[in-house]
Amino acid sequence: MHAAWGPYPDTILQFPGADLAIDLRRPVAPEALLALARDGLSGPFAVVTACNPLGHPLGERANHRLSAVLSAMVRQHHPGARPAHGGSSDGRHLEPGWAIPVPLDEARRLAARFFQNAVFWFDGTKFVIVPVLASGPQVSLPQEPAYR
Repeated sequence: MHAAWGPYPDTILQFPGADLAIDLRRPVAPEALLALARDGLSGPFAVVTACNPLGHPLGERANHRLSAVLSAMVRQHHPGARPAHGGSSDGRHLEPGWAIPVPLDEARRLAARFFQNAVFWFDGTKFVIVPVLASGPQVSLPQEPAYR
């Protein structure tokens, strides 16, 4: 694993509208694909957050303000987007975000506006860490072996 990604591969994505959590350390289960489709995410999408720009932890108030700006932009320009929050596997850290069904280049431009190192890209079957401002490589998830 490239150092730029740190805990990214261990993220648990929560989709409140689908009452779904996806552990990126495991392959996406068929039932999860069905739940995503029922929630309007039947094809490729990116998961974008505004929290902790460039990987530097900010205080709760600063992250809340950035998330509010991202939420307003997403609601205005991406009506098909759904809330998608990324959290640590131990549940101690959670960043609000959005699953946005747009082309990858568009998602990367949006994430760059919030100084994000990467986005999670879902290609319809698996998640991939895709660099935005960081210089790390793309990494398909789950990492090999299938579960560490």
